[in-house]
Amino acid sequence: MTSPFNRRGDVSWADSEGTALLRPDGGVVPLNGAYPGGAITGPASSRSMVIIGDSRMTGALSGAGSLRSAQCWTTWLNVLLGHPFDIVSNLAVAGERSDQYLTRLPDAMALRPGWIALWGVVNDISQGRTPLGSGAFWPAIEAAARACVARGTRVLLCGETGTYNFSAALTGRVLQYNQLCRELAEAVPGVVYLDFPSVTWDLTASVITHKPNYTSDATHFDVPGGLAQGRLAASVLRPLIWQPSHVLLGAVDVGANSGQMQYLPNAAFATASGGTVGANATGVAPAAWNISGSGTTVPVLSSVSGGEWQAAVTATGSGHVSQGMTFNPSGSAGAYPAPLSGEVHQAGAQVVVPAGSTGYIGSECELFMQIGGVNYSYVDCGSQNTNKATEWDSETVLTLMTPKFLIPSGSVTGWQFFVRHRFNSAGSVTLKLRGPWYRRRYLQ
Repeated sequence: MTSPFNRRGDVSWADSEGTALLRPDGGVVPLNGAYPGGAITGPASSRSMVIIGDSRMTGALSGAGSLRSAQCWTTWLNVLLGHPFDIVSNLAVAGERSDQYLTRLPDAMALRPGWIALWGVVNDISQGRTPLGSGAFWPAIEAAARACVARGTRVLLCGETGTYNFSAALTGRVLQYNQLCRELAEAVPGVVYLDFPSVTWDLTASVITHKPNYTSDATHFDVPGGLAQGRLAASVLRPLIWQPSHVLLGAVDVGANSGQMQYLPNAAFATASGGTVGANATGVAPAAWNISGSGTTVPVLSSVSGGEWQAAVTATGSGHVSQGMTFNPSGSAGAYPAPLSGEVHQAGAQVVVPAGSTGYIGSECELFMQIGGVNYSYVDCGSQNTNKATEWDSETVLTLMTPKFLIPSGSVTGWQFFVRHRFNSAGSVTLKLRGPWYRRRYLQ
């Protein structure tokens, strides 16, 4: 399909009303629902999202789509709202200005996303560019947002959070850009402004200063900052979207019989006991599960009730609690026939975090396989690269869901599903694991 945008370095933008694309050569392409080479009637999916921006957005989906980092707000947005968004592509590139990453807008729009999330003008501002005036960067961002909305794609404009060493003049440009984003969102239905500075800045400081533990370098956000931004985005978007339920997925979908699926009641929690209680853990574990503590974390396990497993965790330092299922790749386990090339596998669970939890960073979900001598890891809300605890002022339900894994060809020699709870310091928390599930889809 041919895009009406020119390619990299020569981009066309919408006019001020968002009704036509203006080409640099003076040509006009009306936004009337038809691209040259075919008609587009709207987004391919209202759930699909494309990421565009600078380095602060690269953690939304990385590692060839295998990792969603807990340092990025989009990960927490999905985890807090039950995964209503499907991030189909991450086009963010570290170090780029807006005039650089916007050259990939044609690639983003070719995917016909329901949403585009855009964040990043810190490099524009640090390199001397201004929102308005000579060499301004705002007009191109505004025009791009209007063009997306005119095509049926909604736009999330993230407030610029800047960096600590900005002068008063540069800080003024940050504030001006954020106000322009706010005014555009008020004027154009389909544009949503996410005011990240309001939840990450220390508003008592005279210069841009982020809250303690929110960043590691005063520009890029660690897990506490990502969570704060995700909470804000969730509060803004919750009334605007459908929130799916995954509670009833507490079963393994099996396609051993010509691609048919079999419902197995409470498959991931077959019985309340019979599992393995490993190192630094006490109590009982559900059948087929292996529970252990790492470092100085000690979970006290309780029996499964109504599809929930409970662990009262005492941490005297950093470490993690791992809950895992190991599948038999030979297929002799009955309910878990060996993965086949061309299948799509995915796993998930809900974790209930009580208010007042201390020393607790967050929980992550991983699908791990060894196929043909190669290790494959698909992780949701990965927080293994941080040592900063997060804030839990109220009970929070985390809906974890690994990225989808298309099984390649090769012999399967390892197959596991983990949920890990990470801690950075002494503390205590009673966590509940609810409705773990595992799905496999046979592609026809």
